[in-house]
Amino acid sequence: MTFVVGNSYASHPGDTNGNFRHGLRHTAEYKAFHNAKQRCNNPNNSRFEDWGGRGIKFLIPSVKALVEKIGTKPSKDHSLDRMDNSDHYRLNNVRWATKKEQRLNSRPASSSASRNTKTGRFFTQETQQ
Repeated sequence: MTFVVGNSYASHPGDTNGNFRHGLRHTAEYKAFHNAKQRCNNPNNSRFEDWGGRGIKFLIPSVKALVEKIGTKPSKDHSLDRMDNSDHYRLNNVRWATKKEQRLNSRPASSSASRNTKTGRFFTQETQQ
């Protein structure tokens, strides 16, 4: 099976162990899929607290399903974005968005929370050390 990804073809003929069934392993789309999944599912991920730690689940079944639903990454300036930030990563809630589009779609800091300018993470006065 071969997919056209951007301007290149992605396939791994002869692979029988299932690692490359979708042919998208070394693509920007796979990287975005994998990174979002890690933020939600891996407590050892440095960004887990902001996604999985808040209860955000990764419900996209495969990178192939992602590409079939929203297409390939339009440019290097785009990344995977949840349209509704209070909802999970699911096929009907993701899109490719630029940093500007994502800033307009970010969760607002509450009056009791501030954003750390170095890490980008929210903290309250009680948790600030």
